[in-house]
Amino acid sequence: MEVKTMPQGHSDCPWQQIFFRHCFAMCFHPSLLIIFGSTLPFLLTGCNGWPWREGAVPDSVAMCRELSQQAIVSMEADRWQEAEGLLDRAVTACPIDPDARRYYAETLLQRGASADALSQLEEAIRLTPNDTLLVIRAGEICYQMGDYESARRWATEAINIDPSSADSWALSGSIYRAEENPRRALADFQRALGYRPEDPDLLATVAEIYMSLGRPGRSLLHLQNLSETYVSGEVPPAVLARKADALTALGRYQEAATHCRMICEQVQPSADGYYRLAQAELRAGGVREAKIATEMALEVDPQHPLSVQLLGQLPPDVSALTPPNNRQAER
Repeated sequence: MEVKTMPQGHSDCPWQQIFFRHCFAMCFHPSLLIIFGSTLPFLLTGCNGWPWREGAVPDSVAMCRELSQQAIVSMEADRWQEAEGLLDRAVTACPIDPDARRYYAETLLQRGASADALSQLEEAIRLTPNDTLLVIRAGEICYQMGDYESARRWATEAINIDPSSADSWALSGSIYRAEENPRRALADFQRALGYRPEDPDLLATVAEIYMSLGRPGRSLLHLQNLSETYVSGEVPPAVLARKADALTALGRYQEAATHCRMICEQVQPSADGYYRLAQAELRAGGVREAKIATEMALEVDPQHPLSVQLLGQLPPDVSALTPPNNRQAER
């Protein structure tokens, strides 16, 4: 009689085989797979991964969004204390919402709580690690606090995330400039300008650094590019003043005087402005115009010390001097 044997490692008890087959099937039961699949997004990303982002949302997320929107309206109306309270409630309702923490940080900054604001941004960055704007903002706060080492770490991280970010390079340049390293600062600001060539702030900053390095020609070039970003006739007086300084450094005194006259025509008359014009006219050889500008300065402020001093140095009678219209022809 032939005796059948079971392979080694297998039980000859039928109920055990049925039990193991049932357990194996349960592991892949559709209902369990659905539950696991719906839970996985929350485990990985929190409330941002749930399908309610496209449809219905839970009460906590809806409350966070509503409070954040109300806070934005308050911020735009300069009701910062009210906005801070709203965002505090928003962050409590949904602690993993990075936008609520971003706005909350701005309200904390408004009342000078820089360390608390930085903590909120760091948590927001942890939730969205590749957000360049968040990283830059954290670096800016450290820069404002005087913590240049931390600021540089954030700037470097932002550049690594997006090497074409002009704001990242500008932050790095600002740190080097604060550390009195103008050449490194200039290099970073030039990189920023390469990605945003018509940015008025970047053009003005690069022009200032060139002037500090004794290169007025390069400064004037960037100031001219800056002037072209404005509508003709609407170049701000501050830009005109910087151009006048660069032109003076280059020995182009007549052009410098022209820019000073443009400033006096744009802004409210001031003794300082007229004195600046008088100095420019004097350098250009226009003694008559210099005296007129000095007298206008003293009309605004009769006790203006620099104008009083300059008037004492000018000839008392300038009627015999060459008229201004003929001075250029004689040259």
